[in-house]
Amino acid sequence: MASENIVPEDGSSSSPSLLDNFHSQPVPPVFKEMNGQIIDYDLTAGTLTCQFPVEERYQNPYHTMQGGMIAAAIDNTIGPLSALVAPPNVTRQLEIRYKRPITAENHTITITAVLKAQSESYLYFNAQVRTDTGELAATAKARHYILPGE
Repeated sequence: MASENIVPEDGSSSSPSLLDNFHSQPVPPVFKEMNGQIIDYDLTAGTLTCQFPVEERYQNPYHTMQGGMIAAAIDNTIGPLSALVAPPNVTRQLEIRYKRPITAENHTITITAVLKAQSESYLYFNAQVRTDTGELAATAKARHYILPGE
């Protein structure tokens, strides 16, 4: 997987090491395809916040954002965080609870991911998805497996 240079548009940061780490870590090309933006991060606290637009092409026939696209946005936030805080790892489990529909009136969604725990073989994350009005739209839990020998 090729590395992508993904940084906040305004160049701001809450930790100087994030940019160095992102330059050397694989970031999924779909992050760019989904027009993702890094909003905030705190590597000491193990958090990363990203924003994604709610595009018409992501809507289902009911004119709400398709659940799979919400899941992709969550994965595209937790995944880069996992690459920043741990050795190479892969998603083993992703559980999402949808709380409310995300409609076209919501121009963006914001995902905040948090590393909750780490063992020898696993990373455990939580995430929240909020609309641009701050309403909680979904929550997620993920378990990542740390690849052996990494």
